[in-house]
Amino acid sequence: MKKSLSLILALVFVLGIAGTAFAANSNPFTDVPANHWAYGAVKQLAKAGIIDGMGDGSFQGNKTVTRYEMAQIVAKAMAKEDKATPADKAVIAKLQAEFATELNNLGVRVANLEKKVGNIKLTADARIRYISQENSATNPTWGERWRLAFSADVNDKTSFYGRLMLMNHNEFGATGTNDTSKVVNAAFTTKDFVLKNTDLTVGRYDLNIGQTLYFSGGKGMTDGVQANIKRGKASLMGGYAGISGFSLYTTNIFDDVDNIGYTQFNYAFNKNFKIDANYIKSQRCNQLDIIGAGLSLKVLPNIVLVGDYWKNSGDYFKAANGNSDPTAYVARLAYKGANVATPGSWGMAAEYLNADVGSISTSLTGANVSVLSGKGTTSNPFQGVKAWDFQVSYAMANNILLEGFYEFNMKDPLTGAALASDKYTRLQVNYMF
Repeated sequence: MKKSLSLILALVFVLGIAGTAFAANSNPFTDVPANHWAYGAVKQLAKAGIIDGMGDGSFQGNKTVTRYEMAQIVAKAMAKEDKATPADKAVIAKLQAEFATELNNLGVRVANLEKKVGNIKLTADARIRYISQENSATNPTWGERWRLAFSADVNDKTSFYGRLMLMNHNEFGATGTNDTSKVVNAAFTTKDFVLKNTDLTVGRYDLNIGQTLYFSGGKGMTDGVQANIKRGKASLMGGYAGISGFSLYTTNIFDDVDNIGYTQFNYAFNKNFKIDANYIKSQRCNQLDIIGAGLSLKVLPNIVLVGDYWKNSGDYFKAANGNSDPTAYVARLAYKGANVATPGSWGMAAEYLNADVGSISTSLTGANVSVLSGKGTTSNPFQGVKAWDFQVSYAMANNILLEGFYEFNMKDPLTGAALASDKYTRLQVNYMF
């Protein structure tokens, strides 16, 4: 009993689990009686203010606690597992095993869905995508992608993350020859490197710049070194790297970006308002010389305004834009959002994008970019566009997410004329397992 109780208390106080209001009257699971090993731990949590008590804000000693309530506490801990030490993760794993049934019924992915081999944890995702673009020679098209991720702890401070990707993106060509297999991530991260709250990542990693993820955004393929420093409400990221394209375009100077230095400063005024400022400079042929800024502001409880602005003074892209520095800005208004662990949850967003020719390279385009990264040619890899788009997301079932993207009223940024293919539709289903 003492050993089990210590596991609960260590987990709560080390990870700082947030309090949760429980609904015992709708509980479908077995109650935990006063003589259960976890009962004393819950009582301590109530006294410490970690949980909200039994309805009226107090913990009543003559009332039982439910396994449902304990499962919610464990779920909160699982959500913070990436911040845990190896010892903490071992505690979480034991609690996952104890409350596995309840966690599964809550829609939380647990150990039996995240296969572990020794110290290595494996997760995977798959995507089926349908794309239709007006007046396109390859319209409509299908694309498939499958990724396998590996994560492991080297020691109490250093961890490894790797990811393999198999992809068939026929939307970029009619021949079906765009089958791609890549090691998109293979990096080691050391926490508290030299200084406290300073993380150092070396290898192939994700590069995320800005608020809207038009820069990179989870694609991997960035090879280099990156440091992240956190101090209170502020953080500073910086690195030196090269970025590889996905071989979706003719190989040229624009597809791979070598030897770039980058930095981004972030500041969160509070949980509702944060800003950033960033800078990217390439050493190869002055491809990139980008300065930008972004913000995220919660204007209503379920509505968030997100925006980015950047300007590229690189010589190659400047020439493509009529010898003027190409600029871009995007403004997005988002309502709620789908959560793959919460079936029935959903979200939507409306967005306006105004991007000059050459305002961003193909390698830096992120997951939210649609037609922008698919309209390139050898001489002009990024045509740029002025357009509106509408996005929706819906959690169809546990770990199954449906996403839709519709872009319309697309115009040439140089002439203002409507593009021949001025409507773009993308539907995709994502599976997490």
